[in-house]
Amino acid sequence: MSQRQRLDSWKLIAGHLGRSVRTVQRWEAEEGLPVLRLNHEQRGSVYAYVDELDSWWKARSESAAVEPVPARQFLWWILVAAGTVLVFGVVILDSRKATNPAQLPVPLTTFPEFESHPAFSPDGNRFAFTWNSVPGNADIFTKAVDSPDVKRLSTHPATDFGPAWSPDGERIAFVRQTGSEVGEVILVPAEGGAESILGEFSGMTQGNLKVPPRHLGWTPDSRYLMIAGRESPEGPLRLFRVDSKDGTRVPVMEPQSGILGDSGPAVSPDGKTLAFHRFRAMGSGGIYTVGLDEAYLARGAVRTLVSGNFAASPVWLNNRELAFYGYRLGEMQIFRVPADGSSEAVPILGGLQGMELSYSIAQQRLAFKRNDVDDDIWRLPLQGDGVAAGPAAAWILSSRQEAVPEYSPDGTLVAFISNRAGYPNVWICERNGSHPRQLTRLAGSITGPMSWSPDGKWITFASNAEGSGDVYVIAADGTAGPRRLTQDPPDDVRASWSKDGKWIYFGSNRTGRYEVWKIAPEGGQAVQVTTTGGSSPLESPDGRWLYYAGDDQYETVLWRRPAAGGATEKVVERLNLWYSVGRSGIYYFGRKRKEVRYWDAVTRQDRLLAEMPTGTGLGIAAVPDGRELAISLTNSRGGDILMIERFR
Repeated sequence: MSQRQRLDSWKLIAGHLGRSVRTVQRWEAEEGLPVLRLNHEQRGSVYAYVDELDSWWKARSESAAVEPVPARQFLWWILVAAGTVLVFGVVILDSRKATNPAQLPVPLTTFPEFESHPAFSPDGNRFAFTWNSVPGNADIFTKAVDSPDVKRLSTHPATDFGPAWSPDGERIAFVRQTGSEVGEVILVPAEGGAESILGEFSGMTQGNLKVPPRHLGWTPDSRYLMIAGRESPEGPLRLFRVDSKDGTRVPVMEPQSGILGDSGPAVSPDGKTLAFHRFRAMGSGGIYTVGLDEAYLARGAVRTLVSGNFAASPVWLNNRELAFYGYRLGEMQIFRVPADGSSEAVPILGGLQGMELSYSIAQQRLAFKRNDVDDDIWRLPLQGDGVAAGPAAAWILSSRQEAVPEYSPDGTLVAFISNRAGYPNVWICERNGSHPRQLTRLAGSITGPMSWSPDGKWITFASNAEGSGDVYVIAADGTAGPRRLTQDPPDDVRASWSKDGKWIYFGSNRTGRYEVWKIAPEGGQAVQVTTTGGSSPLESPDGRWLYYAGDDQYETVLWRRPAAGGATEKVVERLNLWYSVGRSGIYYFGRKRKEVRYWDAVTRQDRLLAEMPTGTGLGIAAVPDGRELAISLTNSRGGDILMIERFR
């Protein structure tokens, strides 16, 4: 690397330092980060020299006091890549150890849209990756580390993702998503050519609130693939050893009951140990290992390396140590941990942001994805039910994420989730956005969305601060609570109040899949409401109808049934998770990332309400008086792949 290598944008500077654009802009303003300007009147016309950035970083790292992080939980955000979530989980971590500050990340890709899921070739000089080169459609590409040229391996209109390069260098396996949670495993020559289908598996998605990818991992002899999939739509994800010659699949180990599943398989270089991530609930998982016999099937007991609310994507640095990513203090960060569990995991570089890891032992290169995403809450004026009165305007925002807004019953207050204080928690502000105050102080994951009691005195929400998701109630003025209503091991999510105030609805997987349940605000025995799958329950303002989404937590169908019981009917065919029940219909996010749509409950007609200036984010809410919508929008979107050289 040249001593005077120049980086000519905030994005490249941020990528070199492994932080977000907003973070490095703050460092420049507050901590003297050496950034220069071509035009002092334009904040974006900047450049910096790599050697000056490295010197600044080294001086900052050496002067900063690094305090141990107590063993506690850290949170996950859902989601989920384009469908990512603000709600995240914690890992048991310690920051007393960091890698050499000179090992700073450099960009491998800086293309438009999202690049993700890097996978090094065996020699470490090339890598495969997923790229949304056409917005809304991902394909598999390869690229040399030292060249800007890319080669496209797949051209199918379906979403292709999650490549895994065989150790012999000859083939690349990847997933082609053929349904909402169904995928085909495809094999293609590494240099391009005819594809072959190895098999179809349930439970495979590019990203959702349940279990993140990676779904594939090769054995060292290139004979088998370890694949995460389900035997039935209701069952947990489990790991299979699949023969790459004929597709024969054999379970690696017996599945554990009461979990969402195992995924992220990674076989050690010597073939003796399998690492994987296990998710017990939405956003609640850890890193585990198990010994392998000569046939690459599990033997012996499963070892827990990292437990908490989010840890994923283990990769082997050698036969003795693993790297993975987890959520810590509002950021996805990269950690390392001994494979024998002899000590706790520690963050690298003092807390480098990144996810979806790949490591080349041959070249000692660590690649990872870094997202530049910031959700803020905007306001869209309405002139009547389902009719926009003007463009959306930014409303509740900070340099961190704000999402899942919810108006109080009288419309004077807004509750929302923000991680501006580190962890995502419930905040409240006035309707004009003023006087924000933090209501909860939980160090947990999937906190939110919220729902107000009909009298406006209480707020219910779900959080996995205690492990799996549970339902909580807190006084809206902060004088009481939070009080935990559910304490069962299963995952309880997406709580909402009934309009008569007698029940709190929520989704739960206590039967093996997510169904709608309800419980009294005082607690007690929960009552099952649906039997064919369901979550995200909301009652209509008059309390007549109960709306709910299907079991799929990413893109699903919206249903309704009489709140008192009765026949179920389909409302919206394809819903991108978030919706709000207005006075006369449903406001929801369409499949296209900038669409807000409206379903009229009287005419039963569906129409485009408005197109947002940026992509829709996490949450939408209609004010009770029908005059506006609160909408979470993604302020910046993009994902690049970065690399650290000489990482060991």
